[in-house]
Amino acid sequence: MVQEFQYVGSRDIVSRCARQLCEGTADFAREKVLPNMLYGKFLKSPYTCARIKKVDTSKAEALPGVKAIVTYEDPEIQAMPQYAGYWGVPADYITGLVSVLSDTCDRDNEAIGVAVAAETEEICDQALKLLDIEWEQLPQIIDPREAVEENAALLQPELRPDNNIFRTVEWEDGDVETAFSQSEYTAEFDSSFALMYHACGEPVRVVASWDKDTTVPGGVVLNIWCPTGSVQNIENPLSAMFNIPLAQVIIHTPFTGGTFGRRPMLQRSHIICPLLAKRTGQPVVMDDSREDDMQVTGGEGYNHIKIAFNGDGVITAADGDLLHNVGARGHMPFPTDMTRFNLTKCKNIREFSQQVYTSKPQQC
Repeated sequence: MVQEFQYVGSRDIVSRCARQLCEGTADFAREKVLPNMLYGKFLKSPYTCARIKKVDTSKAEALPGVKAIVTYEDPEIQAMPQYAGYWGVPADYITGLVSVLSDTCDRDNEAIGVAVAAETEEICDQALKLLDIEWEQLPQIIDPREAVEENAALLQPELRPDNNIFRTVEWEDGDVETAFSQSEYTAEFDSSFALMYHACGEPVRVVASWDKDTTVPGGVVLNIWCPTGSVQNIENPLSAMFNIPLAQVIIHTPFTGGTFGRRPMLQRSHIICPLLAKRTGQPVVMDDSREDDMQVTGGEGYNHIKIAFNGDGVITAADGDLLHNVGARGHMPFPTDMTRFNLTKCKNIREFSQQVYTSKPQQC
């Protein structure tokens, strides 16, 4: 039977951005180009985990078309505060702060040590190849189950000198042991879930330009064009990094090509791109590739679950040993998982979970 429904408002409401998207005139950060714009690129470590012991940039600096090179030893970079990827999250949610430009990388494809600005992307690539670098390879562990083994190599010794466990959570509600002994049925199983990419439609592009503006104190503003869902997560740290008032930081947010919660995150390019623009006196753009954009992923875990229940289907007890991969440092660990049983009639719940470092992308 066809039912006649009523509704509130108009049935033919057109989105404010529908025409631009349909006509192809929508302005995305990936298409932003400024006059005299330079290109910026990071050095990427050829190893999954490594440290730069020494770097000589003289050959790269002499390459025609190179306008600026900054390294982890740069005084201005060393003076900048470390950041957590997500700006302003509670301190106990951070697995370890990261440097704006570090001599060490914790995972595959991570930016490390050096950034260059040049007239073309090709010149940037040539300059990075001319760097004379002495490398030290560091231990790497991909599987979180291997990371918790007794003699596993330490991945973050300055944060966890004894093991790779960032956090252990152990709690119990009710009397789990008694509930299992009195239950009619028991189910016991292992479950796991793999890394999950956020599948953003548009990799990050950052365009930075320092421009004269007599309407603000200091007479200069930092203009940033980038896709983001949270202006505050970009402008607040930039104000701190460059020691300028918020009034001098202007974030332009064009259309964003799909983020699924990914884009509020502050990245190194948000900081290094303005620094290169400041050093050269020209606008600079830094583009993430699709591979770069996978630097943060959804979580990976391995769980052993035991559930007690009666013939009427009521769960009487739940017991879980959980192993969560938080990847490299810099982001938020997982909440505990067994709390989901609070949504059932179950009153007897136990959890033992370990959240561990690996050499995989950072988890959030």
